[in-house]
Amino acid sequence: MSAIAPIGFLVLAAGHARRFGRCKLTARLTPVQTVLGQVLDHIAPVGAPVCVVTSEAKLGVLALAERKRVGVIKMPIDSSGLGESIAYGVAATQHWAGWIVCLGDMPWIDTSLYQRVWQLSCIGTAKQVAPIIGERRGHPVFFDKTYVHALRGLTGDSGAASLIDDRALMTFKAGDQAALRDVDTPADLRCIDKP
Repeated sequence: MSAIAPIGFLVLAAGHARRFGRCKLTARLTPVQTVLGQVLDHIAPVGAPVCVVTSEAKLGVLALAERKRVGVIKMPIDSSGLGESIAYGVAATQHWAGWIVCLGDMPWIDTSLYQRVWQLSCIGTAKQVAPIIGERRGHPVFFDKTYVHALRGLTGDSGAASLIDDRALMTFKAGDQAALRDVDTPADLRCIDKP
């Protein structure tokens, strides 16, 4: 892909995190690492553009993104759902050739999985790419430029699941459950050493 039209990582970090009780993205995984910090650290070695979609009110997320030297797309208010966050992020990165949509609360996905999605996305024949664990589709998910209008039209909390097309989707087997695991409550962070 050319520098003018890259494939980039769109990291969603604008939700309310009501079940967690506070901003889960800046919660500590370890004394020196946060949930979102680990996500960004695992994406960084891929070498592709990264933009975090968040709200102007999430000062901790904004500060973290600045420290990690990634792009930031600021929504004026907290997102009403994944669909709205994706739409906002895609609208701000329309020059990209495709989007690898990532969730900021999935810190256990390792670099190799992000790398694999990106490599398959760059082949140029896949319109969608996602890992598969058993019978379940995991994260992140790639959409190419042909989905720009559909992605910009998303609303609500269903994310881009409604756009998945089995005829267009290229899948590969993920090695563990990380592509399915997210952080919903503080209890999820107390079992970080478990697969």
